[in-house]
Amino acid sequence: MALHQTALYVGIVASSFAATVGQRYGWRNAFFVFGSGGILMAGVLFARLRDTPAPMPRHDRPAGRTGAERRGGAALCVRQRTVLLLSVAFAGQVFVNVGYLAWMPTFLHKRYDLPLDWASFLALFCHHAAAFVGVTAGGWLSDRLARRQRTARMHFEYLGLLLGAPFIWWMDRPARPPSAVSPWLDSGCSAGSTIRTCSAAPFDVIAPRYRSSAVGLMLSCAFVMGASASTILAWIAEQLDMATAISSMGAVYVVAGLLVLLALATTFGRDYYAEDEEKP
Repeated sequence: MALHQTALYVGIVASSFAATVGQRYGWRNAFFVFGSGGILMAGVLFARLRDTPAPMPRHDRPAGRTGAERRGGAALCVRQRTVLLLSVAFAGQVFVNVGYLAWMPTFLHKRYDLPLDWASFLALFCHHAAAFVGVTAGGWLSDRLARRQRTARMHFEYLGLLLGAPFIWWMDRPARPPSAVSPWLDSGCSAGSTIRTCSAAPFDVIAPRYRSSAVGLMLSCAFVMGASASTILAWIAEQLDMATAISSMGAVYVVAGLLVLLALATTFGRDYYAEDEEKP
């Protein structure tokens, strides 16, 4: 999952060149260039994707799943308090990520009078290059530690969120862009190690056959929260200023980290799913 996640960061960094295309050739051409890439990739996938072999029959349940079983999977995820808390925490992390992507290039452009293409590249490259390192190292290390301690992924998650919060608050403090690179890198590295464990942590409390339902619940919460980020930050910027709006995202990380700590302290031990145990 961590290696898969690195594709997102590579794509985001590459997309920073859309500002260069837009500035030199017009914003419509930027959409044409990147949209054409998506159409090309769809053609490659259509030609190359093949069905996987049929899975081996399971002996612990019928091969087919009834509607009641499917509803049971969704209901189980809703009943699992740990999954709910982790879903809200993940939504907070996505809120910050979307807010950063939406407003950080504009913030650098206006505050430091940087060209838009340079502001876009600087904001996206520094943050996501560090996230690339964080997600790879965090995924590998959390898997190794989880073999010895079942709470390892939860610890990675709240530590990544809480340690990343001060750096988000610090991002608008430096007077010059070069001096701001350090907090961007640190917050990006924290976010990278966090998002990988955000995705995997619910698997510790959900039986394998219901894990896709848990991921669906987490992503649904994330989409709702992420969709509101641009509007909420724009409102804060209008009422106060953009620097305050950027810094306020650190508070969201703190709340998300505390929710993970709450789940670890109150519900994780009860909800934990051991692979060698059969749970209803």
